[in-house]
Amino acid sequence: MPENFSEIHGVELDCPACKKIEKAAGHIPVGRVIEKLDTLLAKNDLTGAERLLEHWMLEAKTIGDARGELSVVNEMLGLSRRLSNAEKARSAIDRALALLDITGAASTLSGATVLLNAATTEKAFGSPEKAALLYEKTSTIYQKEGLDVRDSRYAAFCNNYATTLVDLARFDEAKALYEKALTLTREAGALLDCAVTQVNMAHMYEAWEGIESEKIAACMAHAERILLEEVTERTPYFAFVAEKCAPAFDYFGSFFTAKTLRELSRNIYERS
Repeated sequence: MPENFSEIHGVELDCPACKKIEKAAGHIPVGRVIEKLDTLLAKNDLTGAERLLEHWMLEAKTIGDARGELSVVNEMLGLSRRLSNAEKARSAIDRALALLDITGAASTLSGATVLLNAATTEKAFGSPEKAALLYEKTSTIYQKEGLDVRDSRYAAFCNNYATTLVDLARFDEAKALYEKALTLTREAGALLDCAVTQVNMAHMYEAWEGIESEKIAACMAHAERILLEEVTERTPYFAFVAEKCAPAFDYFGSFFTAKTLRELSRNIYERS
């Protein structure tokens, strides 16, 4: 069997990152692909990340490595959100759900992670009803498998499901999940995730109580304190969160904070 995609199809892929990774017979090297992906994302090289994932998705499909393909497609779900690419997102969702059935992973904890990612992507591209169904499936698996509420996956579930419930105007349920997410992330020391939840709650209160709600300012002040005072280590994940939160500070009138976060994010990516 040919050792790479270009030998199979007679074409040369313009993907230097892909050429540095060799696959084992019958399987793609998922661990090394994810490692390379993390390196590209740390530099905010989204084009390179997209090229890498597309190469290995096709490679896995070509050699029949369904589990490997599922792992890479799952990463494409998150990347499609960062790229705001609805077409790529829809394709990745459909393929991920199909691969869950093909691999028999649909009712496992690893499968629940894929469902959570697919649900978050559905919500991001304007389908909260579809997202809610996927979140409910995720919740069922977590309960069946006895996932510890202190597991980081549970906090992510609470936060992401809450954003969908806001879109569906189920505000009481959303608030309860956000508060649970805050408790869990604070206990785990995941302060950056706390900041994201505070920003999400500010948007919730706007939708629920109107732009005049005093709770909006409290949430944004808490998020600002975390990002600019409590968190001192400027990692690539800090850059990602800062970039993600900056538009909310602009939206709610904290223009200087938004500018500061963007500058910090840019400086981190430039150093990576």
